[in-house]
Amino acid sequence: MHLDDAQPSALENLSRPAPSAPTGRKAPPVTILLVEDELLIRVALARFLQAAGYEVLAARSAEQALELVEQSTATIGVLVSDVQLPGLSGPELLVRLRERGLQFPVLFMSAFSKEMLVEQGRLLPEMQAITKPFLEEELLTRIHHVRGTRP
Repeated sequence: MHLDDAQPSALENLSRPAPSAPTGRKAPPVTILLVEDELLIRVALARFLQAAGYEVLAARSAEQALELVEQSTATIGVLVSDVQLPGLSGPELLVRLRERGLQFPVLFMSAFSKEMLVEQGRLLPEMQAITKPFLEEELLTRIHHVRGTRP
């Protein structure tokens, strides 16, 4: 499934418990902080990650993500964030989270290549990024990579 397949009817409460992982997969005990301003992409990604066994805190902006982190008792295991967001950018969100002493792996998403983002000074070369559009399995592989785990 591509992220473009998301349906507008997907507007549901994303804070409900994650469904069971698909048969044959062990559910990772990890919470992902997902930050994406495009509603359909955010909903599709959150559903996919929940189906893969992850807990998901989904936010439409960096500011909302900061609020979720403050309100949640979950320990964030990975930040998956769009680079370009309204208000603070994904990298600026990361700076704010680091200022609060939070340390976890990060995967940025963008329609632009990582090389272009680095050239523009929007990402540091050591930052991990995935280019949209991407396949769901590619996202899982990249999440495992930034976490240093196997799929």
